[in-house]
Order: sequence, then structure tokens, then C-alpha cells
Amino acid sequence: MIFTGDVVFPNSFSKDIILQLDTEFIDTPKIVNSESLIDLGDTKISNKKTTDGIALLSNQEIIKFYKSLNVVGVSLANNHITDFDISIDKQVFYYAKNKIKSFGAGDNLAKAELPFINDNYVILSYGWEVISCV
Repeated sequence: MIFTGDVVFPNSFSKDIILQLDTEFIDTPKIVNSESLIDLGDTKISNKKTTDGIALLSNQEIIKFYKSLNVVGVSLANNHITDFDISIDKQVFYYAKNKIKSFGAGDNLAKAELPFINDNYVILSYGWEVISCV
């Protein structure tokens, strides 16, 4: 299992990025910190910004990127998950629909506390209040 830090994907997906990588790296399952919401086409998303700082938003093609890298789980516990007034549960459902487990955030605390679980790992993911995580 490979764990990565912050991932944001504002652009369209190109396989050229992946073709340069070693197959052993590609084939190894990964957990990433998805450092943004995915733009799911919510109406006037730019008007739903909730922060005065930088607001991060990924393109839907991040799913293709994740799948090509064998990403099996994404942590959503970070300071950018609430940059826009959008349902986190809708994001969780989108990941699940694409067969990627998400954890560390939800529309309520009970959902946010749920861990990532697979055959070999149980992973908890929490934000840190000091960096404005809710």
C-alpha cells in the first residue's frame, strides 16, 4: 500500500502522465489525501465558495486519474473539504459509485468518523482544527 499527500486535479486527464511511471508503482494500491471537492456540476459552484482563502476544486476526471493509479481509497479529512457549500455526502456517493472508498468526512460527525477498512488495514482520518478543519 502506498500513501500519498495532497492531490488536486483541476485539469483534464491525460494518460501521458501515467505512461512515464513504473508498472510496479502503478499496480500497488494507493490511499491519497484528496485535497479538494470534485466539481460535480453543482449549480453556480463559484457562488458557493465558503472561504476567503484559496478554494480548491478538482475536475471530475480526477476519477480516471485515480483509477489509472490504482487508488483504492481517498481521505477527505482536510482543510479544503468545506471550501464550497456542497454536500460532502454527495462527494462520498460519487467516489463509491466509481468504486473508490472515501473516509474522513461526511455531512455529519457519525459519517465523518467512519474508517477505511480493507483486508489488511483500518485507517482513521481526521482534520486538525489549527488549519481550519471542521
